Amino acid sequence: MILHLFEARTSGHKYGNWGKFAVGLYGPDEWAWTSAMPREESDPDGAELGLPPAALLRELGWSSPRHMWVFDLQTGEGGMLLPVLRGPGVCYLPY
Repeated sequence: MILHLFEARTSGHKYGNWGKFAVGLYGPDEWAWTSAMPREESDPDGAELGLPPAALLRELGWSSPRHMWVFDLQTGEGGMLLPVLRGPGVCYLPY
């Protein structure tokens, strides 16, 4: 995982809001990692398909390289986000 740490602060006020964040982007090793757990999928008749292991993150619906982890370093809150770019330097996080 590639990890970036950064700070942000409101402008124009000596004691403004000061944010401390970590943003993590999955690397090639994480995208290629396969689960050791057997896949429990079956065909419409109920027979086990015996599917080969799949890349776990893609199996769960995450997409490379767009999904990222964002964490507030002050509170420890955060999660997996899918940012939507809205022009140069502008990112919108829908929720």
